[in-house]
Amino acid sequence: MNGDVVRASLLRSGIDTARRHPRTTEHGSFSQWQAGCDCAVCRAAKSAYLRAKYERRKATMTETEQAAETMKGQAARTDRQHRTVPTAARRGAEWTAYEVELAAREDLTIEQVAVLIHRTYEAVANTRSALVNPRKKGHVRFRGLLGLSPLTEVPLSPPVQN
Repeated sequence: MNGDVVRASLLRSGIDTARRHPRTTEHGSFSQWQAGCDCAVCRAAKSAYLRAKYERRKATMTETEQAAETMKGQAARTDRQHRTVPTAARRGAEWTAYEVELAAREDLTIEQVAVLIHRTYEAVANTRSALVNPRKKGHVRFRGLLGLSPLTEVPLSPPVQN
């Protein structure tokens, strides 16, 4: 039975179906992200929620299960890499400012960016990592293409439209 049929049946029986405590979804929560909000605060809440969920699950896994999970993730990444190799016409070419800007956009997946700019999945993943991690090779070069100093924070969000 669907919820409307059940509620109608309960109302006919004289049972109140109103919520005693109506749900409120706060901004910056996993629930708000599920409801469609894609702001940086809600995305961060989603990431924190999923990371905690993964950590809870990992705590109950045996070493064998953890190894299998790791191999599954590596296989998925390898698969994404193989899907982008045929379209990677710019492999080995210098990165342009436009390509680095696209790589920094969080609203696009790594695979989407790789296909758009004709690079491999790993190249885009490494560029994103270098933008946010100053210890990574290429950090200064990519930040320079964005016109940022090596010590300022990288804006990993889409540019604001006027």
